[in-house]
Amino acid sequence: MNALVSLVGAGPGDPELLTVRALKRLQAADVVLADDLIDPRVLSLVKGRLLRVGKRGGCISTDQHFI
Repeated sequence: MNALVSLVGAGPGDPELLTVRALKRLQAADVVLADDLIDPRVLSLVKGRLLRVGKRGGCISTDQHFI
């Protein structure tokens, strides 16, 4: 089985400022691991499974081994 992993930066957070490639990768992904700082409007573009794996001080966070 082959897999493609992409690291997509959300820039300043406005979904209209994403690159075309970033948008295509988000929409084509089977699974997206997302940080807590990503704007919800960007996350709404994800068509596959969205897993929020961000870490916040003093909060319960996703285990690093899972990420």
